[in-house]
Amino acid sequence: MADYDAIVIGAGHNGLVAANVLAKGGAKVLVLERAHFLGGMAATRELFDGYKHSVGAWAVLIWRQEMTERLELTKWGFELMDQWTSTCTFGDAADTPFVMYNDLERMGRHLFEDHGADVAASLGGLFAHIGRFAPYFVDSAFGPPLDIIEVIASQPTPEARHDFAQMWYGSTMDTVRRFLAPDQGRCIQGSLAAMSIDAFDGGPWTPGSNALTLYHYLIGGGNVEYIMPRGGIGSLSTALCRRAESLGAEVQMKQHVKEILVEGGRATGVQLRDGTTISADVVVSSLDPFTTFVNLAGAQNFPPDYIRKIKEINFNLGYIQAHLTIDQAPQWIERLQPYMQDNGQWCPTVAYAPSAEYISDAWEQYRKG
Repeated sequence: MADYDAIVIGAGHNGLVAANVLAKGGAKVLVLERAHFLGGMAATRELFDGYKHSVGAWAVLIWRQEMTERLELTKWGFELMDQWTSTCTFGDAADTPFVMYNDLERMGRHLFEDHGADVAASLGGLFAHIGRFAPYFVDSAFGPPLDIIEVIASQPTPEARHDFAQMWYGSTMDTVRRFLAPDQGRCIQGSLAAMSIDAFDGGPWTPGSNALTLYHYLIGGGNVEYIMPRGGIGSLSTALCRRAESLGAEVQMKQHVKEILVEGGRATGVQLRDGTTISADVVVSSLDPFTTFVNLAGAQNFPPDYIRKIKEINFNLGYIQAHLTIDQAPQWIERLQPYMQDNGQWCPTVAYAPSAEYISDAWEQYRKG
């Protein structure tokens, strides 16, 4: 008899969600985490005495109320703060800042009053175009993943099939420039360009960046919100861990999995770096495919073609964080002050992105080292 019904490798938010689902279904679950802290990319740590910093993600970008309800997160201390905006993108003195209001009515007023009717209408046309893909994202949020080829093939006309193929495989800025001229809403285009390269090894004109734009703007139900959990992003992982443990799951820190044990083509458990072996009927890895299948389970246990496809996945990504402590709130220059504060609340995310070309140039500098 195995020691556990299921072993979950990694106590990041994905691993902890898996542990919750398995434990809720009655399984005896063990979660093994190499680090000494919870959360992985959804972790908040006290890097400096008295100050907490989110060391991976800094906000919940894509959130649906169903997640809170299904995982009973409120019961375990998880709280999302009600914010007036998600981000403010600014540029040079001649550029009108773009405020991504969480209230769509305020967003509309901002576009018409600050950016002008032509820009507002053009942006509306762009999002109507992108929104054609929305039903497929919404329907797949809690179901099987999309088969993009089938979605494209199911469109009724050659023009629609071309548009859908372009929206998935094309570049963000090729789509944006169908609706906005280069000098229209420069900060808006900078914001769109920045969103398109989030977690993508490419620039806003790189083929494939459009898929990231679709994801960011559609998977949350049609409105992008950078939502801040009270206490930092790590409060999500803490709530997930507390609930999993309440359901009987065990979560062990500083446990480095050296190998996934495989017998007869099935995962049968894990071996830790200290030599300890733990058996399980099922092993769930929340790590990346290369680490899971090549480094831990062993390439020899899988068809060569499958391993080849895994090795072809591009895991490259450039990312820099700097964590600071400040003794007072930022003092913004006069032209930015109207956009940075509302009823005493500061805009939680501020970005300098004066144009899509600026974002593209930054990507090229990174690519060249």
